[in-house]
Amino acid sequence: IIGAAGESIYVLDKQGRITFVNPAASSMMGYDQNDLIGKNLHSIIHHSYEDGSPYPLSECPIYQSCNSGKRHVIEKDIFWRSDDSSFPVQYSSSPIVDEYGEIAGAVVIFEDISERLRLQEHLEDLAHKDSLTELYNRRRFEELFIEISSNFQSEQTNCAILWLDIDNF
Repeated sequence: IIGAAGESIYVLDKQGRITFVNPAASSMMGYDQNDLIGKNLHSIIHHSYEDGSPYPLSECPIYQSCNSGKRHVIEKDIFWRSDDSSFPVQYSSSPIVDEYGEIAGAVVIFEDISERLRLQEHLEDLAHKDSLTELYNRRRFEELFIEISSNFQSEQTNCAILWLDIDNF
């Protein structure tokens, strides 16, 4: 059932090594399923932050699920593909408990949220920009003005604003 699931799924042992990967996950990540078995998931797909700086294993929610027994749900993070490109993901990492009540590993279920983030950005643009001119609308202008003017006040610097209104535009 897990192999046929549409979601991307990894199963890990207690050390964070991949024991199972379904076709959806290997395809999304650009790897052959057999090449991933036995490899450490963190070092393959979760090794760096978006800026390229190292992501410490001790801070990795996936690794923590393998050891602490706590479920982690992460709304936005990034994973790295085999071609070293990154993409935004939402994932959950849940511990697997064996028949003796001991933590045996974790299961990681994730999805690519690139399209969702593009849609959110587009909706934000629609809410804050004029569709014809692509300029900020009055609401966004007021938000920015308050933000900028507070910076001027804290620095005790003067500023001026020129308001141009074109009738019947």
